[in-house]
Amino acid sequence: MRKTRYVLFALALVLTASASAGELRTYRCYRVSTPPRIDGLLDDEAWKSLPASNSFRNLVDGDYTAKQTYIKLGWDGAHLYIGVRCDEPEMRLISARMGDGDALWTEDSIEIFFQPEPTGGYFQFAVNSLGARVGAERAGGLTNFEAKGYHGPDFYSIEVKMPLALFGRPPNAGDMWRGDINRNIWAGGKVFSCWAPLQGSFHDTANFGRFIFDAQTATPELTASIEKSDASDKGYREALIARINDAVRKCKEYEPELAAALELPAFKAEGQEYQKQVSDYLALQASAPTASLKDLATGTRSCEDFFKKLFDFKYRVLLARLLSESDAGEKK
Repeated sequence: MRKTRYVLFALALVLTASASAGELRTYRCYRVSTPPRIDGLLDDEAWKSLPASNSFRNLVDGDYTAKQTYIKLGWDGAHLYIGVRCDEPEMRLISARMGDGDALWTEDSIEIFFQPEPTGGYFQFAVNSLGARVGAERAGGLTNFEAKGYHGPDFYSIEVKMPLALFGRPPNAGDMWRGDINRNIWAGGKVFSCWAPLQGSFHDTANFGRFIFDAQTATPELTASIEKSDASDKGYREALIARINDAVRKCKEYEPELAAALELPAFKAEGQEYQKQVSDYLALQASAPTASLKDLATGTRSCEDFFKKLFDFKYRVLLARLLSESDAGEKK
C-alpha cells in the first residue's frame, strides 16, 4: 500500500465495468441502543442483535474463500461500530508485530473503505489482528477511532468504533454510503478477500457495496430473518454443498481400503478413525440444506488435509497386504 492510499479523498476510479444497483451487495446498518464495549471479543448484546454477513470472495479469482470472514455493523447517531470475525484454523502462523501507523496490510488484517458521497472520494483504514490502526492522515491522525483485536483458538476478531464526525457530515437515517470491508490473509499463504465482489483491486469503487443507515434498532427476530434471506449467502451455501458432495464422492472411492484395514490389526484403529470422519461427511451432506454456513465451511476446510492422509493410508494398507500375501506364499 503506497502512501497515496491514505489520501482522505482519493480520486475515484473511472467507473468501468460498474455493477448495476441491483447487483451491489447491500448491508443495512441498524441502530444499537447500548454501545458495545470495544475489547475485540464481539460478545456484547449489541453485536448479538446485529445481522452477520459473510460470503467473502477471493479478490483474484472470485471464488469463495475457505477462510471466511463475518461482518456486523451498527450505529447510534454518534459512532459507527464494526465487528469482524475472521476464521483462521492456522492461528499459530498469525504474525502480529506491527503497531499504529505501520504497513498493517502486510500482515493479517482487515481494510475498511467508505465513500459517503457517490461522486466523491473514499476513506480507507486498516486494522491488524491485534487492533493496531492506520488510516487517513487528513482525518486527524490515527487516534480518532478505536480498535481492539482478540485471538481465539481458530479465529481472530476485531472491533472498531469510529466517530461519524470523522467522515465530515454524519449520516441521517436512510442515507446510503458505498464501501467495502476486506481482509488480508497471510497465515498459511497470501489471499486477499472482499465482502463486495471487487474486480482486481480493493480500490474498485465501481463495485463497492452499499451500507444503508436504518432508523430501526435490530432485534433477534429481525436479524434471524435477514440472515436467512441473504441472497449472497445462498450462492456461498451452494458452493459449500458442492464441495461436500465432492468430498463424499471421493470418500466412496476409498471404501474398499477402509474395509480391508479393519481386518489388519496394525491398521484397525486408524481405519476406524477415518471411517468416523467419512461418516461425519455423510451426515454433513444429509444436513447441508439446513446446516449453518459455519458448520459447512468448517467441514469443507478439512477436506484437503483429510484426503492427503487417506491417500497415504490407502497405500500403506495396500503395501501391508502385499507383504502379507508374499510372506504367506513363501511359507507354502
